[in-house]
Amino acid sequence: MAAIGNDDFFKSFLQQRINNNEAENNNKPQATAVKTVNKIQPQYMSSNPIINNKFTPNNNARLNVASMYAKSYVTPQIAQAQSLKSINKIVDPTIREALEKLREVKFLPGDLDYLNSMGVNTVYKSGEEAVKTIIERGIKVEFAPVDSPKAHAQWDCENNRIVINDKYKDTKDPAVILAISEAMFHEAGHAKDNDGISSIQEEIDCLALNTLAFRYHLSKYQKVFDNAQDAAIINDGVALYARLYFDKDPNKQALVNRVLDKYGDLPFTSPNHSIPSNSLLMSGITKAKGLSSIPQE
Repeated sequence: MAAIGNDDFFKSFLQQRINNNEAENNNKPQATAVKTVNKIQPQYMSSNPIINNKFTPNNNARLNVASMYAKSYVTPQIAQAQSLKSINKIVDPTIREALEKLREVKFLPGDLDYLNSMGVNTVYKSGEEAVKTIIERGIKVEFAPVDSPKAHAQWDCENNRIVINDKYKDTKDPAVILAISEAMFHEAGHAKDNDGISSIQEEIDCLALNTLAFRYHLSKYQKVFDNAQDAAIINDGVALYARLYFDKDPNKQALVNRVLDKYGDLPFTSPNHSIPSNSLLMSGITKAKGLSSIPQE
């Protein structure tokens, strides 16, 4: 037998390894690679992906943030736009302007607290609240004859309307238009209860509304009132009550006398208008009526 050289030996050895590897590969299952691909297929490619983590987004927190934003900014903006839209539909230009002036009313710092301290219940916290009541309830505001020629305005519950004395119709005096808006505020206080009932306490509460509005307008439109015409709705109405409520007399005797003179025949209270505890005004009215204590109706 002939001897095999080193080169021939290695060539023979390598060829044998190649042949063995080919045989092994031919014997392996051909579907293995496909199965492996199927096992590692990304879940996001599936029609029903499974999220394999423990994190759950706090959707409620996101909704709460959105709700806070809507409540603090979006909703008031929408309400204001709707309010303006409804006001703009009113045909009478004087009524429309008066409602716009009422809508802008914000109480001067300390005014409401001061009135509360003497026995006034809070009916509204701004003129815009009153306008909202008027619009949402579909209350009609118009010039028409009133029950008494001395009355500046009145709430007509039966017909769901606020009536402004028609002698002020077509006025061009800016001060009178402001006073009309303040009278609307008073009547919107009665309208909020949606009844035709009034009382001494209710009148005290509603007179305070036109007082608050007058003081706001006076601070903003001082020159308008300086040049105002002689009008009863101002001199014997809104301006008068502003002086009486903010009189330096600690007993408010002039206000007590005025309320008794105009509303003394009414019951002491009515729905939503109970007598506040330690009411200075009602104490004075009770004393003037000869009663020993404030009646609890």
